[in-house]
Amino acid sequence: MKSKEIAPGAVLFNRALTPEHFLLALSLTPSFARPVPGQFVMIRPEGVGPQLLSRPFSLYGYRGRRDGSRIELLYRTIGAGTRQLAALKAGESVEILGPLGRGFTLGPDVDEVILLAGGMGVAPLTFFAERLGRTKAPPRVVCYFGARIRDELIGLDRLSPLCSELHIATEDGSCGERGVITDLFAARMRRHDPRRAAIYACGPNPMLQTLSRILAGTSLRCQVSVEERMACGIGACLCCATAVAMPGRQVSYRRVCCDGPVFNLRDLIWDMTPDHSDSRGCTSP
Repeated sequence: MKSKEIAPGAVLFNRALTPEHFLLALSLTPSFARPVPGQFVMIRPEGVGPQLLSRPFSLYGYRGRRDGSRIELLYRTIGAGTRQLAALKAGESVEILGPLGRGFTLGPDVDEVILLAGGMGVAPLTFFAERLGRTKAPPRVVCYFGARIRDELIGLDRLSPLCSELHIATEDGSCGERGVITDLFAARMRRHDPRRAAIYACGPNPMLQTLSRILAGTSLRCQVSVEERMACGIGACLCCATAVAMPGRQVSYRRVCCDGPVFNLRDLIWDMTPDHSDSRGCTSP
């Protein structure tokens, strides 16, 4: 399957993890391209008509086989579109466009990976950690995972075995440290050697903006997966444009769907980027 062709998928299961959070597994044809962690798919139930736009979801898991492949999506219901997805049953069909966008990259000199996840931003980072664990020389993985409350630490059981260290923060103190995850990271940042470590982050835009301020003046490398509203997923509608810095203090705009969603954190200009994110793994309701 070419990356810009719509393909059919069959629901294997659509499991409720909480009243609002779901894990969706889909069976796909053998032609579905092997995705890179950080990429996403556009998905909608089959036969719903043009009135319902496809929704973007970061990939949470992937298994490829000769007779087909399987992907997993972690999502939160928040609007009519995601509620329709939550109603899908095993055996029903969906339409999928993907894998799309640019994913995470690992430099040859990186032997410590720092994952910084906010809420549903854990989805692509978990996929990344799983892929790293299957490399010939897996790097050490340190994760900082934050949410508002304990019940929103979705996927913690899957993430934990993939990490050498796991630091948790909740805003109400119901699990781990009390506070936001960026504060917890800032308190421990000096433990990480910028010559051998790199940060990979995903979460709501205010979290990433705060991380940008924390890393200002440091040499720690950081790639971020940006959450943004999307309509087409292929760069045609331009509704996901985000401001980036260019040489000579020039400003340009890049499409999150095809130039991202993974960017170098230091390239993003936050005071020109509206916050359309809500940390649910799906960037439009």
